[in-house]
Amino acid sequence: MKVVVDPAWELLDAADAAHRGYAGGGRASAGYRNSVLMVWANVVGRQRAKADFESALKYAGDRAVLAADLGVSVSSLAKLERRIRIVPQHDVVYGGTGATALDDRLTYGKKLGEGGTGCVWAATDNLDRTVAVKFISEPSEDAEQIAVRHAQALAKGGGHPNMVTIHYCHALPHPDHPGERRVGIVMEYVEGVTLTERLHRAINHGAADTIGRGLAGAVSSLHERGIIHGDLHSGNVLVDSSDNPKLIDIYNEKSIKASVTPLPEGTVRAEVADLCALLDEVLASVSPAAAAAPRLQDEQERFSDALDVRTAFLGRLSPGGSQTAGVAAHEFLFSWKRLEKLLSDIAPAEHPRGRRPLSVVVGRLLTEKRITKDAVKAFYRVRDVRNQYVHGQLDSPTAADLAALKQLVDDVARMER
Repeated sequence: MKVVVDPAWELLDAADAAHRGYAGGGRASAGYRNSVLMVWANVVGRQRAKADFESALKYAGDRAVLAADLGVSVSSLAKLERRIRIVPQHDVVYGGTGATALDDRLTYGKKLGEGGTGCVWAATDNLDRTVAVKFISEPSEDAEQIAVRHAQALAKGGGHPNMVTIHYCHALPHPDHPGERRVGIVMEYVEGVTLTERLHRAINHGAADTIGRGLAGAVSSLHERGIIHGDLHSGNVLVDSSDNPKLIDIYNEKSIKASVTPLPEGTVRAEVADLCALLDEVLASVSPAAAAAPRLQDEQERFSDALDVRTAFLGRLSPGGSQTAGVAAHEFLFSWKRLEKLLSDIAPAEHPRGRRPLSVVVGRLLTEKRITKDAVKAFYRVRDVRNQYVHGQLDSPTAADLAALKQLVDDVARMER
């Protein structure tokens, strides 16, 4: 088993992934779990790791409880704490304007585009990767702050295959202005065209399916992380030669806030409306039948999130074969939201992030013998199904998945508070 650490993870997310990756009870499994937490600290850097550790410790009350939450021994927790004190500080986003080794990392190629907010260049870094470098138009303190905020939002929104990946942000030599350094955002290079350009050419059902699933999944992933894209339209989507979409350019001021509480319903609904408009453009390019169907925008009031939009989009794309699957998916997601609400209500409200990871809540319930081992297994199974569906790896939950989830909801609902 292999665990790939996501830079967006918090401490308890890393512990959850470690437990799922190495679920055995032996020393080897425990050692592997400890190693995942050590790697997490190295990946996120000293400042973030220290802040998250202290936050988790404050909530747990003492180190023994935190160790139990993480699924490690108290001595292993002490080793992790010591490791956090000495890991390098290497956040994704850097500041400063002095010359550094970063200046020598890039060899610029052609200019990829220019607009009102800035220009984008192709470049090759010291790992021989082709990357894209974005500079804000005018050199000023405000421009630098905009660039850094933009990079922070992209970095926090990373981790989804349909979101562009940010490498770092720093003051870099500007190709158009020799001798000047300006804040540049170095990110993944996507070989392709904007969705606006792609929709000018013929698009079949398969391509539309790939684009729609990817975009809805990316928006859903952002919202789960407490991030609003804020500028969702076809010009901010890049599509590669296989029609895989990549969402770019997060500018909204709210995008860089940490996810302390769920996003306001009105904020989510506004972005859901933008997603409906975007996917309506895709449907209109596929076939007259899809274009003639009621628009997603006309029914946006009944969509509570991006996954509801995706279900409706797939139903319109293949009205004959996707209706049953669409209904099952919608019912599954509705039941999952109810389970989330029930479990979140069990977690104490004073948690600094507003809620605890559901896996930790379930673990506590098992420890307190308020839930059975079979119910815990069912939770992890339906959660994996839900995650696979969210990320486009599964067409639809099965009837057995839905039945297992409903049973779990009933069990938790009957539980004494």
